Amino acid sequence: MHQDRILFGSNHMYVYYDPVNKETAEGTPAQIDWEFAQKEIAQAKGFQTGADGQLSKEQQLAQEQVLELLPMVSESNAISEELNKHKSFEVILISGAANPTEGSKGTKVMVKMKNLLNGNTWLWERGK
Repeated sequence: MHQDRILFGSNHMYVYYDPVNKETAEGTPAQIDWEFAQKEIAQAKGFQTGADGQLSKEQQLAQEQVLELLPMVSESNAISEELNKHKSFEVILISGAANPTEGSKGTKVMVKMKNLLNGNTWLWERGK
């Protein structure tokens, strides 16, 4: 269909433009950009998008960080599987209440890496 999207990894998006049939799916904007594609993926994964005011500023920040990490984590898992590294990656949220020593009340977004051979687990800061 005209303006279908394909995402490869976390960096490459292709939009199919059909010169014969210009009929698009309902709700598709005239111009598709990276931001629209990321919001579309987030909605498909169950995240709220848009400024409907239902999320607090802290929740919005955590959600933005999660949405930033999800494509990278998916790509890391694909690479790990392809190279037989026996590692799995996932995005996790840690409540500020769970770690009172840091004095942070906000939710921390981290990446959990697990060695599938021996079960060892590491938590990485978002910037790593």
